[in-house]
Amino acid sequence: MQYTNFKAFFFGIAICSIGAFITTEMLNSTSWITYSSIDRTGISGDGEVISSRNYTTEKEIGLRETTFVERGEISDENDVCSDYEMSWKYSLLEIKCEEGNCSLIDCTDTDDVNDEYISSWEEEVREVCATESAGSIGHSIILGGLGLLALTFIVACIGVRGYIPGWVLKLLSSSAVIALFVGPIAWFVMLPDLNSGWENTNEKWELSYAFYLTLFSSPVVLVGGFVMGRMEAFSLEAKDDLGDEEYDYCQTDE
Repeated sequence: MQYTNFKAFFFGIAICSIGAFITTEMLNSTSWITYSSIDRTGISGDGEVISSRNYTTEKEIGLRETTFVERGEISDENDVCSDYEMSWKYSLLEIKCEEGNCSLIDCTDTDDVNDEYISSWEEEVREVCATESAGSIGHSIILGGLGLLALTFIVACIGVRGYIPGWVLKLLSSSAVIALFVGPIAWFVMLPDLNSGWENTNEKWELSYAFYLTLFSSPVVLVGGFVMGRMEAFSLEAKDDLGDEEYDYCQTDE
């Protein structure tokens, strides 16, 4: 039985660790929902186009941060081309950064805005605040799931010696799986419609790999939890048997 417990312990921990690693990596990723567009602009001078710029803009939003990437090619009037790339990663509520000092959006001000008239800036602020709120809630739920998984690992270390029945590990790991699955779904449900007003274009925000990988980590942890659930509480059973023998012996003396 002890050998069986060690085997279930190591295989279960290994499988669950894969799921936990995927989830942890995706927590800090900004590729939960992405947007990409291709544009071309010309720079004029003296009534003529003296240079042109072909560039691709990529935007990514995660649970806590967002990334902006612009890469492209600039060609001058002599058809000399040069490539360039710029990227920024910043908090969802950061709106302007100069010399390391960043301004943050105050989401409490959005409650006082008159709904009868909302400027484009106020509407954008509301959208950013709703996105940040959805990310914070999803992030907290997923962290709770990782915490339950860590507790499962601790209990499994005790259970490998035969002191914890396997159903306890199944219960803890299943609770962690529920949290890891509910977190991304809650984020997606609470996320505002970032494509509103873009009906006439094919360039839209789309869910990306971080969202899907986080969902994928749930069944991975579930499998690992059921593997650990095969451990048996043989030490507890041995103590129970010993207690019964002592009781029978005392009864015989009488």
